[in-house]
Amino acid sequence: MSNDLIYSKFKKVCDSFVHNDKAGARKQAKELVLERMPEDITNEALLSHICTSSLIARLDNASYQMNNLYLTHFEIPQIELFYKMHRAYPQVAASHYIANQFIEQMIGNLLSVTIFDIGIGKGKQLESLLYSLCDRGYNIRNVVIIGLDPDPENLSSCEKTFMQMNGRVYFDVAFHPICDLIENLDEKDFGHIRSIAEGNLVINSAYAMHHVSHPINDTEYRTRLFAKLKSLDPLLFTLTEPNADHDNESLSRRAENCWRHFSVVFNLVDRSDLSEEHKLVIKDMFFGREIRDIFGVSDHLRSERHESTESWMLRLKRAGFRPYDCGHITVRLPDYCEVDIGKGLVRLGYMTTPLIAVFAYR
Repeated sequence: MSNDLIYSKFKKVCDSFVHNDKAGARKQAKELVLERMPEDITNEALLSHICTSSLIARLDNASYQMNNLYLTHFEIPQIELFYKMHRAYPQVAASHYIANQFIEQMIGNLLSVTIFDIGIGKGKQLESLLYSLCDRGYNIRNVVIIGLDPDPENLSSCEKTFMQMNGRVYFDVAFHPICDLIENLDEKDFGHIRSIAEGNLVINSAYAMHHVSHPINDTEYRTRLFAKLKSLDPLLFTLTEPNADHDNESLSRRAENCWRHFSVVFNLVDRSDLSEEHKLVIKDMFFGREIRDIFGVSDHLRSERHESTESWMLRLKRAGFRPYDCGHITVRLPDYCEVDIGKGLVRLGYMTTPLIAVFAYR
């Protein structure tokens, strides 16, 4: 089947689903859902298989019952696949490096700083930041990290990492874990963060905000959340997010946007030096889980709610943030990738498609 024909058949399945034509959806899906995945499967066939099988599972009332992929038990945890994915998706590692440069420029001349990291994971990004601060010999003497994450194992790993850094870097490092989701924090929690920061606060969020759940059709929930973060009076807010549009209740629109976005991502993965087997694992397991969440989960349970770069920009502006006019930013990417650097915003792309945005706002 040609690529256009595969997409056309997939769209018909979606249309039948939207119109509650279960028999038609199942019939049309037979050509797209694979019983066995061939080694030489095309990206389009794989993508249509993942999307279509997710919809059919939802028809059969077998949709995923999860609120967050990173809190769901898998044989290989999603956070582990995220870190393994860097070689296949170089823009991810580049985005951490860019955000860290923004933070360094802001805090380098300070004596003390508190970094509130939303969705800190295993703490790899901030670990790199601290070693970079040490290597460059900045004035800083005390770094306090407030790590927010819903997984206690991640926070335990972070605490071990950061405590071991004392003695390896010339400044003191302290770590305060918060085991929760950002949307669950109340005024008492925000007051606790203020008391720890004592004025010099930086907020970082990498690939976490698109997981923030909100009531269906409440389009301003995340804007209000950004306003709460602004009330902490941070020196800088760095935000890193994919450029996609899946935070809407229109299945047809999600189908079109998902196909467009992940088609480019799958092609990008093919450019890496990974083995074909590992490329397929990244596509089917890491990104496949995201796609299955987008299509196979009821709207009030979905966690993969990506937004476009322009949508994030508008939220930041409405919340009172303004772009950070920084100095020189270095971007490390293979020559087949693309980059666009603006005021407070770096876009990372491939095949003329912006895939990831790194924001630095004040």
